Amino acid sequence: MLPQAEVIEETREPFIIDTQEKAAWAMRKLRQHRQKQAETTDTADSMVGVLQKEIEDIRNWQKEHNEAIENEASWFVAGLEAWHRKQYEEDSDIKTIKLPFGQLKIRVQQPEYIRDEVKLVAWAKISRPDAVKIKETADWATIKKSVVVKDGKAVDKTTGEIVDGIQVQEREPVFSVETEE
Repeated sequence: MLPQAEVIEETREPFIIDTQEKAAWAMRKLRQHRQKQAETTDTADSMVGVLQKEIEDIRNWQKEHNEAIENEASWFVAGLEAWHRKQYEEDSDIKTIKLPFGQLKIRVQQPEYIRDEVKLVAWAKISRPDAVKIKETADWATIKKSVVVKDGKAVDKTTGEIVDGIQVQEREPVFSVETEE
């Protein structure tokens, strides 16, 4: 059994930035850390690029083989469909044919409705007014231009009226650090 290494814990004094020199030093160290992160990311990206090329080659191989297989399979599907449709034409109750390795099914579909919304709304206004929906929304961009915050309330600039339907929630200022490259 190997002897266990002695763990020495380093105790650090908290570093407090209280001068411009310390702030400049901290920014320099932060920039170095960000540069190391960028280098690590570049290395990882280049390795991933190689792997992605290999994955792309495999996917192309898969696509070519699957297309060839699908071409053959579609020949069988076309033949089975033609045979089933012939059975269905002779007897419209034959919607499903069970075979040892699967089933063939024919289902009647609902018609597809291609709608011209403008013409449909015009018709509905005259013939079926109960089928017309009217949707009202507030124009927030316009309202926001005419509102100011006073005492934590949204107030209309022109009338001084408190705007109903708006709650004002103050937020903390956002802090960010930008290092020069």
